[in-house]
Amino acid sequence: MAGINLVFIGLLGLLLVPVAVIDARERRIPNLLNALLAVLGLAHAWALGQSWHAMSLALTNAAIAVALLGGSAWIMRLISPRARIGLGDLKFLAAASLWVGWDGSIAVLFVASLLATAMTLALAPWQGLNLGRMRPFGPMLAVGMLAVVGLLSYQHRGAP
Repeated sequence: MAGINLVFIGLLGLLLVPVAVIDARERRIPNLLNALLAVLGLAHAWALGQSWHAMSLALTNAAIAVALLGGSAWIMRLISPRARIGLGDLKFLAAASLWVGWDGSIAVLFVASLLATAMTLALAPWQGLNLGRMRPFGPMLAVGMLAVVGLLSYQHRGAP
């Protein structure tokens, strides 16, 4: 099963490239790419021999991720009207949960947030430290997704 897992992770990497590039250029993640991410996640689960029950649980996890992240985004907007997470980012995280569960999608968001913070600080000498500036988040989500999927694959492999 390790070989098929590597194939799916490779396909995931190929899919995440246009996610990052399009969001960096156009500040949006196309619905088609989010749908492909979700379908690929379900196909990955099926290829690894998960039951229909486990796959329906994965869809439930996606719904939970949407509810939790959507609710968090709504609360953020109430606290500060300038703070926001895009709907494409939320859809991405919901699709990511089909790969890593709703708790894994929170880990993807956490890693992406750390990367965005590091990038903001790294660019501060040239662009100034403007914490209110909106930046494309898709590239960070893509890297976070690969990091979390890679870590989970490493752990499931039985590595020490």
